[in-house]
Amino acid sequence: MSFENKSPTVTIEYTDPSTGEVYKGSFAFKLVPSSRDRGLAGRVRREVWGQSVETPRNEICRQDWDRAFCQGELAWAVLVAPPWFKGDDLPDGVYSLVFEEMSKAQAAHAADLTKRAEEAQARLRADKVREAKVNE
Repeated sequence: MSFENKSPTVTIEYTDPSTGEVYKGSFAFKLVPSSRDRGLAGRVRREVWGQSVETPRNEICRQDWDRAFCQGELAWAVLVAPPWFKGDDLPDGVYSLVFEEMSKAQAAHAADLTKRAEEAQARLRADKVREAKVNE
C-alpha cells in the first residue's frame, strides 16, 4: 500500500492587522518528513533562533522560538506556495496560519493512515478465522 506524500491544496487568507496588507494564496504540503527534511528544519530553526537548544522561559523570547520553529517546519513541508511566501519578512500571523494548515493536513493524513491500518488488521484477522475454519 502506498500513499501520496502531498496534501490537497488549501487556500489561506491573512490580513496583517498593522498594515492592512492581505496575503492570500494556495499551499500544498509534504505530509511526512524524511531524515533530510528533519535536518533542514533544524538548520533553519538555528538560523532564525541561534544555536541554543533551550526553550525560552520569557514570553517575548518564546514568540521568537515559536517563529523559528514554524519556519523550520515550513522549510521542508511547503511544496506549493504563492511567490510572496518565498521571503522571510512576513508577518508572524502568516507563518502561524500556514503552519496551522500544514498541521491540519498532517493530522488528517495520520488519521487516514491509522484508519487504513486498522482496516487491514481487521481483514487479516478475518482471513485467519476463515483459514482456521477451512483447516478444521
